[in-house]
Amino acid sequence: MKGSGIIKTVIIIAVIIVVIGFLALIIPGTVEKFAFKQFGIKLQYKFNTGDELKYAMGTAIIYNIKKVDLPNVPRGSSPFIETWRELGSQKQMAQETQLLYTEKVKSYTPDGIAQISFQVNDAKIRETRGLVSIENAPMENILKGANFLLKLNSLGEVTDFQSSSLLPGNTDPSGMKSLFTSGNATFPDKKLRAGSSWEQTVELPIATAQLSSNGTYKYTYTLEGLENFEKITSVLIKIRLSMDQVVKSNASNMEVTITTKGSGEGTTYFDYKRGRLLQTITNAKLENTITFESVKNPSEKGKINFDNNMLIQYKLMEDSK
Repeated sequence: MKGSGIIKTVIIIAVIIVVIGFLALIIPGTVEKFAFKQFGIKLQYKFNTGDELKYAMGTAIIYNIKKVDLPNVPRGSSPFIETWRELGSQKQMAQETQLLYTEKVKSYTPDGIAQISFQVNDAKIRETRGLVSIENAPMENILKGANFLLKLNSLGEVTDFQSSSLLPGNTDPSGMKSLFTSGNATFPDKKLRAGSSWEQTVELPIATAQLSSNGTYKYTYTLEGLENFEKITSVLIKIRLSMDQVVKSNASNMEVTITTKGSGEGTTYFDYKRGRLLQTITNAKLENTITFESVKNPSEKGKINFDNNMLIQYKLMEDSK
């Protein structure tokens, strides 16, 4: 009886294997989805020295100006104030940004740490105020050719921020490390199945001679399952985020404080076989308050309230692997 039971078990297993194999022929990804459901997947970025990835990043932001209060500020006080005075009369501004950049793995150590350079190859920025649309050439020129150097582990955490052509040498490196980590999907060090969730909290302090920023970004990731993204079997991850940030600046004889609160949601497609982020799309809404006061004349002060509707997208365009 025991022998016949073992034989039956073997036959059942054999039939399952045959059925799965047959389904794999007619339904791409069947075996992967079966294995994913039964055993889970550990998500990791994968690096090889010399790898080059080219990404396109796009943002579309709508600024809705709610109130511009400048009771004692004469016209011509500063370009900053006059810009917001103009926006207050128009009530809305749109800004679109398109960046093309290259990530290159400079080195990779056995403990899973990659040194990666980021190089901005091209930048386009367009602003629309009322019926007028203009290209922001000065900012485009600043961004073109900009480069960053950092270290990243296989879970997507930035372990060291080393340099940037855009920032002064006295910039707090811990803040930049947090900034890049907040813009990157990070994974827990364990296997995940459909429905698995994990959280990430990023504290974002940035300090330069004329600017300080403190923010908290909270992300909740949920693994939805396996999906085909442009014929690549990928992991689909849903994202929810919330953020609070305070930025203070004392540039141009003006004490400025910007307070921001917001939330958003998005999706990420991750190629778990090659360890590549294929696409991330995030929609967010932010509520902002700006207060400012002239250093030379404290009576010249004001308050501005506005919100943003923001769309951000990253997409892998080329992969040397």
